[in-house]
Amino acid sequence: MRALIALAFACFVGIAASQPPVPSTFKAAESKDGATDRHQAPSSDVGPSTSQKAPSHVPLASPVPQTPTQQVAASSDEGNKDAKPAHHWWGEADWWVAVFTGLLCVVTAVLALFTYWLWAGAERSGLRQLKMTRHSLNVSRRAADAAAATVAHMQAASAQELRAHVMVDKLALEMIGTKTHIVITVANYGRTPARNVVVSASALVETAAEENTLSVEPQFASVVRPGAIAPTQDHSSIVPLEIADAFEVEGGRLWLFVTGEVTYHDGFTPDRRSTFRYKRTGPNWMREQAMERCQAGNDAN
Repeated sequence: MRALIALAFACFVGIAASQPPVPSTFKAAESKDGATDRHQAPSSDVGPSTSQKAPSHVPLASPVPQTPTQQVAASSDEGNKDAKPAHHWWGEADWWVAVFTGLLCVVTAVLALFTYWLWAGAERSGLRQLKMTRHSLNVSRRAADAAAATVAHMQAASAQELRAHVMVDKLALEMIGTKTHIVITVANYGRTPARNVVVSASALVETAAEENTLSVEPQFASVVRPGAIAPTQDHSSIVPLEIADAFEVEGGRLWLFVTGEVTYHDGFTPDRRSTFRYKRTGPNWMREQAMERCQAGNDAN
């Protein structure tokens, strides 16, 4: 941009310099009249000579008398010839054209520089505004992501806190008549009711080494109730126990394991489940008391 401005200024100056002022017609006329006077004026110091000859020819016509107006104009012309007018550069129109052209070039250059300064300032301001806008968008995006993460975390925390949590509260053996029964008591430890609660369990006799690797299908299932279990409410399912190795359990060589799961629904997740695993062995294992919880097999989603 600056190079273009300098080139335009140089072109204007070159054009003005290439057109010199035209000589004045007044000067040309003055020089011509002076030359005529030098060639035609006779000497006034020499008197009439006797040796001069008479003119060899006679004028063909007598001079035409001039009117008073023409005589005044002729005398004024002679006076102008004798006067030497002062000539200055500001009296020439061509010099004024050159001066005006130069000033116009300067003004144009100043306007071009001012326009460039305004354009550069606007560009810098636009770039700063664009950077600020991008920064604001990035900050807004990060804030929106943080807000979304916070909302998701709050929803998950609320669901975890308010949802129903149905698990086995205790598992014990009980003599009913002449038979031993398993009493499975489940409780809702959450804050919302649990619906469609179903307890599935199985009893088997295995060695202690099989405690952490038990994987059997439930042998029986018990529907707790068709309605719902409210928070802090429990319910017991009684299932008869039928095993063939009761004497081995009483001797302490084998263990009685009761394993199963509890399925239910709540207001947040349609399918919820929790698993349980309990054990008993040794003399008097059939007495009415709670069974021991295993280290593995007691989980919940």
